[in-house]
Amino acid sequence: MTVLDDLFNVTSPFDIVTNYYDLAESVTNGLFTMTAIPLIFFASWLLTGKVVLPATLFSIIGGFLLAVAPFELKKVALLMFVFGVGGLIYTWFKDR
Repeated sequence: MTVLDDLFNVTSPFDIVTNYYDLAESVTNGLFTMTAIPLIFFASWLLTGKVVLPATLFSIIGGFLLAVAPFELKKVALLMFVFGVGGLIYTWFKDR
């Protein structure tokens, strides 16, 4: 089966996310994850003007995905969690 055939083979809600993630990863050779996740973080940071809200959301969503998501999404979840915790640490030291 190819990646496009797997796109419509859905048995659970995480299969939808996993199948689209696999399609994007196969087309961009892994570059999708390393560009999309930081862009979402920095765009929300610029939109709100503060890093606290995006960092909190990223650490909560990343922690949840680390606990629940299948193995294929662990890299995305870890990247989100690292950006979230890093943003919170940045805020903590910036205020001092």
